[in-house]
Amino acid sequence: MNNIIDPKIFEVCASSKEFAALRRGYPDGDFEKDQCKGPEFRSAAEVIIRKVSSKTKETVDEKSQDLDHDPQVGVVYAWRSALAFAKSIHTDFPEAQSFHADVRRDEETAETVGEFHFPENIASLDFLIFPDPMVATGNTMVGFILEAYERGFAGHFIISAVVAAPEGIKNIEKAIQVYNTEFDVSCSVTFISGAIDEDLDKNYFIIPGLGDFGDKFFHDIQGDHDKVVAFIGRMQDAIGLTSEQCVALYQRLMA
Repeated sequence: MNNIIDPKIFEVCASSKEFAALRRGYPDGDFEKDQCKGPEFRSAAEVIIRKVSSKTKETVDEKSQDLDHDPQVGVVYAWRSALAFAKSIHTDFPEAQSFHADVRRDEETAETVGEFHFPENIASLDFLIFPDPMVATGNTMVGFILEAYERGFAGHFIISAVVAAPEGIKNIEKAIQVYNTEFDVSCSVTFISGAIDEDLDKNYFIIPGLGDFGDKFFHDIQGDHDKVVAFIGRMQDAIGLTSEQCVALYQRLMA
């Protein structure tokens, strides 16, 4: 098997006015007074996410031309932040399988806290999409990708982001090359990001970045019972959640 993955990397809207809004006041401005958050942040982010999702659909369509069946797609949503992609991804991939990971990043080590396991049926999938607003170190993606190999996946990975750092992209590329050899398959990867920023700081945050995406996206939702319930309702309509997942997400957003 060939372990040379020839990754494709697309930067779709780095200079847009929406990015100017998302980055406003960060990092030096006061969070409450100067930085973009809440409804304004969601509005700008959703424009970028729509473009990223459209490019993701274009990529799947292009790579599906040689298939003798309709493309089988899975999408992994790492809570909280990846749920920002749910509406757009569901619009473009209404038949996709949705997988949910209740994980978070340890801010001191940049490692993923929490466990996630795919069901047994992902070997039949042609594409696995990982929407993640901020691809910094890529460690969370690498963990998901290894789990996919272990469950028999041998298709194409797509990393869909709002902002990505070169280090995270390289980390994921290297992992796929290693796992292709280890599992004797030929998976490939495409990176689609609104912007590809410069670097990571000593705390593994993206430079220049835009701050904590989840904190800003959920700023006026987190901890508000009525808004959390309404948000979970929208997620049920878009990507489907079990009753257990609804309870877990409610607890996560009310914490």
